[in-house]
Amino acid sequence: MRTSPTNIGLWMLSALAAHDFGYLTVDQVIEKLIQTMQTIGKLERYEGHLLNWYDIETLAPLLPRYISSVDSGNLLGALWTLQHGLDELSQQPVLDESTLEGLRDTLEILKQTLQKGDVPGLKSRLLNEQIFSWESRQKGSLT
Repeated sequence: MRTSPTNIGLWMLSALAAHDFGYLTVDQVIEKLIQTMQTIGKLERYEGHLLNWYDIETLAPLLPRYISSVDSGNLLGALWTLQHGLDELSQQPVLDESTLEGLRDTLEILKQTLQKGDVPGLKSRLLNEQIFSWESRQKGSLT
């Protein structure tokens, strides 16, 4: 498998988006971004520019080796957007409404899986009671 500067930029933005949807914590976003930046630091470059394609396992550049101004621009745009998103993220509370929405999505997927009977030992009724209790408390706190 391979990746490019465009893919790397979109991967970084996806970590921020995953937080916005409540699927990653701030710590998880930061951890993923640090790991990605460390990996970028290991990639071979030409006169400071990232090459267009890299093997994702070995990090070796793939043939033909070239620099794409389009991909470089896409990475730059993603990094600029990421900077603004992280600035905004630093001003938000650690737990907000999106965290609860992400949890609700996860519980709904678990509920659907249980209804299919794919998880032996888990009781759908107990999960439904927990979801109802959680949603009732959430509605009460919003009024």
